[in-house]
Amino acid sequence: MVKSAANGNTLVRTLSKIYGQGFAAGYAETAKLSEVMLQLNETSLSQLRRDRETEHLQHKLAQASKIESQLSTSANARRGNAGQQIIG
Repeated sequence: MVKSAANGNTLVRTLSKIYGQGFAAGYAETAKLSEVMLQLNETSLSQLRRDRETEHLQHKLAQASKIESQLSTSANARRGNAGQQIIG
């Protein structure tokens, strides 16, 4: 199956960015894969299974994590600049 220590901690938000908004639809984006795994529909499970079997899942997770980090850094920089403008 798909569940492993690293993948089970992956947020639904991250997987939705990889597979689209239909992935784990109806679950909170902050839910962990390990929390929703048993309730996923066949489409979501098939996507995960396919990528794990072809060894693409870890790469996709790494890419999504990298993009999230870049977005977070960018957002933090904007907040910092806005704070400086208010203070300055």
